[in-house]
Amino acid sequence: MLPLFATIAMAQEDEWHPVAEWPFIYQNFQKANIYVGATNKKVTAKSNIHIKQGRLWFISGKDNKTKLQAKPGTINKVVFANGIQFIPIEDRLCEVIRQDTIDGKVCAVYHDVSIDMQRYNEMVSSNMGSIADGIDIAGMDFTDYTLRVATNNGADIVDQQPLPTTDRFYINYKGDTFEVTEGNILKHLSKDERSAYRAYSRKAEVITSSIYSVMDVYTTFFLK
Repeated sequence: MLPLFATIAMAQEDEWHPVAEWPFIYQNFQKANIYVGATNKKVTAKSNIHIKQGRLWFISGKDNKTKLQAKPGTINKVVFANGIQFIPIEDRLCEVIRQDTIDGKVCAVYHDVSIDMQRYNEMVSSNMGSIADGIDIAGMDFTDYTLRVATNNGADIVDQQPLPTTDRFYINYKGDTFEVTEGNILKHLSKDERSAYRAYSRKAEVITSSIYSVMDVYTTFFLK
């Protein structure tokens, strides 16, 4: 697995930002090892992560061009050729940011990128005139319409704009995985640790959508 800051550096160097026409983590499908089923069988395919659904898509078919969505519940782990890993959490594939072993048990930080639907709907509304031009919009569900996987031809204006996204993080502490919120953090700390955390959070605001803030909490209070 790539170190945390190497992963961040790669993300900063990658100028691709998912758009409604192509709502995937990567601009191009990438070679990946996919571990599936009860036997953890490994298969290899060019793959990508669809951020609306948080699911794996892969290329298959005789023409090696057909894009298919993996059946939910069948994927155990995805390891892309660049070393970045994704595992399922709450039916969404999340990136493994860091993984450690404490007292013989796995501890880790996971990152989930999803679409900020409130901001996206506002974006759709502001572009309504452009989307509706020449189209019978009666009864149309704009969310389904603009988040389709298209062919990169004749895209609507809203389809070409970067998707507004939101970040959620999870911590796996000795086998228990929980979303990073202040309440969840406090539940996993001892009485003395909770006092220390409250003092810490008064000095350094904890932003649960910031990778740097989450990693600081993880290394300070869980990686010990």
